[in-house]
Amino acid sequence: MSESTPPGADAEPPRAGVWGRVRQVTEWGRAEADSLPWVGHLIHEWRRVEVVDRSLAIGAQGLLALLPMLVVVTSLVPDELGKLVGERFSDSMGLTGASADTVQTTVTQDVGSTIGFIGALITLLTASSFSRALQRMHARVHGLSTADASGWIVASLFWLAGFLAFLAAMAAVAWLRDDTGIGGSWWWLLVSLTVQTLFWWWTAHVLLLGLRPYRVLLPGAILSMIGTVALAGASDLFMPPYTNRYLESFGVLGLVLAIATWLIGFAGALVLAAGIGRLLTTIDVLPFRWFRYDAPPSAPAPHDLTPVEIHPTRRKP
Repeated sequence: MSESTPPGADAEPPRAGVWGRVRQVTEWGRAEADSLPWVGHLIHEWRRVEVVDRSLAIGAQGLLALLPMLVVVTSLVPDELGKLVGERFSDSMGLTGASADTVQTTVTQDVGSTIGFIGALITLLTASSFSRALQRMHARVHGLSTADASGWIVASLFWLAGFLAFLAAMAAVAWLRDDTGIGGSWWWLLVSLTVQTLFWWWTAHVLLLGLRPYRVLLPGAILSMIGTVALAGASDLFMPPYTNRYLESFGVLGLVLAIATWLIGFAGALVLAAGIGRLLTTIDVLPFRWFRYDAPPSAPAPHDLTPVEIHPTRRKP
């Protein structure tokens, strides 16, 4: 080394070694995923569907568009039904104590006389942004395009009506469970799970304009039911301390942040369920063979379980 060369000039910067190890771990992980077909296909599907982005978009629309619609709708229906919907909403998120009381008061407040008919109509139309975000997710999962908005928007509005009917049905099931003295029976759980599965099955069919057969959408509907039920069960454990702590620290803003977090988790469960459900329809093994679907020539074929292209990290020369 010449005298003009500073000592240690040829040495690798300290952080370069760290990033080099990160690249090695990344390449190793991708190589392992490529050797395990199911892991590789799951990674491919999650990247194609953009799970995180779709979950954030649906969760944000749920907070900004869906919740105001619930407030308006509960103010227009009989008080008893509005109270049941509010209780169902709080129970799904596992809210208790002050947070549950705040949500119950917010959802069941009478705003019909304040915003008027035009304001209520605008709020209901704005809520279609939530169903449109859900629709775009399902379309991307199944390789469809929503560029032609003529029928897609009508389907999203129609879904909102079905969603309100679903909330009323679940509130009725909860009322039968709690107020008729048969809460310990097994039948109410079976009815609840069946209603939820049918709703998510119908959701995918309506939002996709019937462009995919019912049998193709059944695995995703079952997984959506399992995911949302599991989320509701987990919410009973982690949401009460989480929401109460944020409510004490930030007031109503803390409750809004907690609800936004739950909605993003709820959206993530739906996105993962739809993606994995579609992947199950590509398996040529019983009993999944019944769910396989051969798209017509004019429609994009579903991604089959053929070798997945997982490109390794490009190395600089």
